[in-house]
Amino acid sequence: MVVTQSQEALFFEGGEAPHLFLAGTYTLPKSNAPLFKSLMKIPFGRRTLFAAEVYFINKTSHLDMKWGTSVPFQIMDPKYNMMLTVRAFGQYGITVSNSRVFVTSIIGAVSGGHVSDYNTVTSLFTGLINVKVKEVISKCIIRKGISLLDIHHLLGEISDECRFEINAAFSRYGIEVVTFYVESINFPDDEVQLFKDALSKKRVLATLGEDYYRQRSLDILENRASSRFSFGQETLGSGSTSKERSFCPTCNVEVPAHSKFCGQCGSPIEM
Repeated sequence: MVVTQSQEALFFEGGEAPHLFLAGTYTLPKSNAPLFKSLMKIPFGRRTLFAAEVYFINKTSHLDMKWGTSVPFQIMDPKYNMMLTVRAFGQYGITVSNSRVFVTSIIGAVSGGHVSDYNTVTSLFTGLINVKVKEVISKCIIRKGISLLDIHHLLGEISDECRFEINAAFSRYGIEVVTFYVESINFPDDEVQLFKDALSKKRVLATLGEDYYRQRSLDILENRASSRFSFGQETLGSGSTSKERSFCPTCNVEVPAHSKFCGQCGSPIEM
């Protein structure tokens, strides 16, 4: 039996796996290998009570495995107080770290009683990956208190946390997650447009509001100065000491006689 450098061979006998062969060439005597004894008797039509199996496990790292959230999930943006629908996808790599645990834990869960490729194995962990990714992203948003729109500079940190969490679950089945990358965290196009529209309106209202109150203050100051100047001119010109009283029709505050504008609110005074 030849086991290549990138393989390990697990020999099952009587329902147990007592032998694990590393890379090398092995000669199995018939007394220790019921499988070969069976193969020798088959051509002669004879039957044997012994059965054995050999599983060859590929130990190379597969780094091109794809993952993605099966359904979008919602997160409240802490900065803008808006509910956003989030999607994420990326790439990861795995390798078999414990051949015995891998075969005994996974082999019975795969249809057909054998493992044909890594995609078949990883399909069993799709739900686990989705749950862990959602948990890590949500916790990061809450812990950092940042907007989802600003999260892309944290993709490396989120990727490392996801690998740690997912690897802990995979290791129970003899698999190691050697790499895990979150390539993108994004939102549906219609929500992105709504979000941009909302931010644009907020900026416009903020700008108009600031300018409005600034201009309002200047107008009031100007009106006050103008009213006092006009009142002084009229008093000096007429020499009158009239005690006439006027009131602002808007705020009902008493204003000097002959004032054109209210010194309190800036409203025009009808003569």
